Amino acid sequence: MLRFRPKPGSDLKTPPKMSQIFPAMKSNKIYHAPLQYSCRPLVLIALAACSWGDVTFAQDPAAPASPAPGSSPAPTDTPAPAVPGAAKDTAPAPDTAPPTTPSAKEKPSSPFRTGESSRAADAAKKSPFAFNTGDTDAPQKVRKLTDRDADAEASAAPRTGGDGSDNRIVAPGFYGHGPQVITPGQGQYARPKYRYGFSVGVGYDDNPDQITNANLGPLAKPRKGTGFTYLNGHWDAQWLKPRTVFTVNLEVGGDFYFDRPGNSSDANARLALLYVNKIDPRSQFTANASFAYLSQPDYSNLYASSSIVGGDYFTGSTKFDYTYRWTRVFQTVTSASVNLLKYVNDSPTKLSNSYWSFMFGNEFRFIASPRITWVAEGRYELDRYMSNSSLDSESAYILGGMDWIVSRRMNATFRTGASIRSFDSGGSNTAPYTEVSLNYMTGRHSTLSINGRYGFEQSSAVGDKNLSYRLGLLYQQAFTTRISGNVGFNFIHTGYEPRTGTKSSTDVYNVNLGAQYRIDRHFSLGLRYTYTLQSSSTGLQDFDRNRILFTGQYEY
Repeated sequence: MLRFRPKPGSDLKTPPKMSQIFPAMKSNKIYHAPLQYSCRPLVLIALAACSWGDVTFAQDPAAPASPAPGSSPAPTDTPAPAVPGAAKDTAPAPDTAPPTTPSAKEKPSSPFRTGESSRAADAAKKSPFAFNTGDTDAPQKVRKLTDRDADAEASAAPRTGGDGSDNRIVAPGFYGHGPQVITPGQGQYARPKYRYGFSVGVGYDDNPDQITNANLGPLAKPRKGTGFTYLNGHWDAQWLKPRTVFTVNLEVGGDFYFDRPGNSSDANARLALLYVNKIDPRSQFTANASFAYLSQPDYSNLYASSSIVGGDYFTGSTKFDYTYRWTRVFQTVTSASVNLLKYVNDSPTKLSNSYWSFMFGNEFRFIASPRITWVAEGRYELDRYMSNSSLDSESAYILGGMDWIVSRRMNATFRTGASIRSFDSGGSNTAPYTEVSLNYMTGRHSTLSINGRYGFEQSSAVGDKNLSYRLGLLYQQAFTTRISGNVGFNFIHTGYEPRTGTKSSTDVYNVNLGAQYRIDRHFSLGLRYTYTLQSSSTGLQDFDRNRILFTGQYEY
């Protein structure tokens, strides 16, 4: 016989009537007579269970069945999964079951829903950066995406938070280089705030002065290989805030040769600065700066001098950009750049000249899709030479191109158009101009970057037309957590077209191989090999060079 027994402490003294639980039965609109009599035993059982448990009759279909009255609940390995929008049951256990005390990590749950979910009251878990929020415990709408759509959303349409902000910062790079994507907490931006270290090494260079192979007479310096020691120190820091990024990288070092005619040492120093400020959701200011004091040509720099007759030189580039988004699909980037190439001792023959370069530009960017942005750009450049003012010139660039996010691993930029150079002393030249860059994450632990440029080079005489192809490639691979390597290749083809005389050309091939073994988080060993080959149509500037260096590094 089924007997109603109210729960101790409950206000329910008598069992509820059937019409109170099933109003439809009162009006007799749903249940017909045959069905009422056949279902009455089941209804009475449900009524008794409901009254005994003092809960509502809405049961989670995914939850296990309720225990029979008077029996202990069956043990389970894991609690029932929480239902979004549903509450955890806080009703105490039946008086026939032994009381249990929930642990701090697990709370008792019921197969019945009695109210709102406790998760709704929890604060959303946000990123430490205010403009990348939205990663909360609340369920998100899931929709099926193709690989192409997923790549586009992951790369072009980055994650945004509830305020519509973005964790990533896209900073324009120097002319000829693609934009730099800054994601705080990832990649190099996961490093400590401050980092410093020093390196020591020994090596051998078979042509430190880049002596040409041509026989230039008894007064020419002889080619002589020598060993050398290598000392280098570096320091870098980064300050990352929700809307501001500032990084500093400083490196100072030198090579000290054992048996080198003339100058027995080469000094090198580099300084790189990056500042980005997201002023508001529409505008952003970026400042890029790179300075270097070098004794050898830097073939990886698309705008650095490749001359071997200038000796030690100082080079610097600064670029300022202001980005403003006018509409959802249109934005502009206004830029100004100052560049400097200063030789410590200018060549008496004026084959190399120190100069200032000022450039102003403006990009009109049309966002056609999450992957493709079409760009129309104009630039204006002023070149001012320090020791030969007759070479002062002005150049105008009219360019068009695109920024293309191929996939979540690959992105590319492309600019092409025409350039016009006019000399202040008279005469002008025109030539095509092209810039291209590609960044590709070939694997989880490998990257490939390519930069190319075709356009005017430094002039040595008024009216001369010097055009060059420059190509730089860098591949980096982490084989294990301790072993990594890299391969670099640089190619420069320069064609000289004097206003009077014979045309000539020069090709430079530069290959770099490197490997590193990390002993622990502070110490590592490195091995580098560099090969340089220069050939010219006249044969007067041909030379080759091999350089090998073994280093030990401490970093903190």
